[in-house]
Amino acid sequence: MKKLISGGIFVFAFAVVALFSSSFASAQTTTTTPTTPTPAQIARCTLAQTRLTTLFTKVEASQKAQTAIFNGVSTKLDTYVDSAKANGFDTTALVKAQTDTKTKLTTYTEKATAYTAALTAAKAINCQTAEATFAPSIVTVRAALLATRLASLDAKKTYKESVVPALKAYAAWLTEQAKVTE
Repeated sequence: MKKLISGGIFVFAFAVVALFSSSFASAQTTTTTPTTPTPAQIARCTLAQTRLTTLFTKVEASQKAQTAIFNGVSTKLDTYVDSAKANGFDTTALVKAQTDTKTKLTTYTEKATAYTAALTAAKAINCQTAEATFAPSIVTVRAALLATRLASLDAKKTYKESVVPALKAYAAWLTEQAKVTE
């Protein structure tokens, strides 16, 4: 008898859930989306645009500083290559490091420019009137940010793995040459 009662309760519960879920689903499908943005949507939109403006200012300053550092390394490396050639040092490693550095600097500059352009484009979109284009522009900004970060990390990796060892080898050679001439 207990099995029959618990089975009957299960059937009754299942019927109730099925009844309410079908009426809930039909109520949801008949709901229309409002054509005017809600105050919460307007607040989110305003916040997003404010953050984009703030981010753009920070990104510009950061990219200028990073580009200046990369250019400084490249310029000093050019000086060291010229000095090494003049002193008779085998500049194979230095020239390779110089070429790699310039390539990575160019790649970083391109990626940073694309990121800045994506930010500018996203900043120009009014998310209240053009919701359909605002969200994809944010996705584009995030992708450009990732590409810029990877290019920056690649340039730093090249510096650590190529430039530093080449300069250390040149410094060691100069130290040996100074001892020989004494």
